[in-house]
Amino acid sequence: MNKFFDFSALRNTDWSKPNFEKSALWIVAAFATVMMVIAPFTSWATVELEVEGRMIVDYHQIGISTWYGVLALIAAIATVVGILYRHYNLAVLAAAFAFLMGFVGMLCYEPNTVTLNWGWSKGTLTFDEFLKFLDNSVKGGREVAIYSPASALSMMLYSAISGVCGFMLYKRSK
Repeated sequence: MNKFFDFSALRNTDWSKPNFEKSALWIVAAFATVMMVIAPFTSWATVELEVEGRMIVDYHQIGISTWYGVLALIAAIATVVGILYRHYNLAVLAAAFAFLMGFVGMLCYEPNTVTLNWGWSKGTLTFDEFLKFLDNSVKGGREVAIYSPASALSMMLYSAISGVCGFMLYKRSK
């Protein structure tokens, strides 16, 4: 296991020649890493609120606009480099870090931490405060409130897939 954390081979890499394998495991890992690079540019948090049949809040937070989304993107790029240049140990560690950042992204978007900014009043309300305001002011109450961290979950899924595939490719190459 000591060789797993040995990154001295990075110094001797010919960066002009990426390695494209034809094995199914490599193709799955490459697909998962491409999806990891795309995930930070999608909506990591979605809040939709419908009152009396009308959509009044449609909130989306893109992953790249947060610090953990940026770190997830950097980890995804490192995973791509690890897969393309046969540094599978780098790919596994970067995928594990991207998984962690996806988990952080999922935790940070609890509905009570989403802040809605109102331009005309320069005030902020958390989503829970906004729901209480609606419950008190709207006769029929709210009908639908949806919170979805789908892209943060997809970052976790694809990083897990590329990490497992990268580890299997590492074991196969040694």
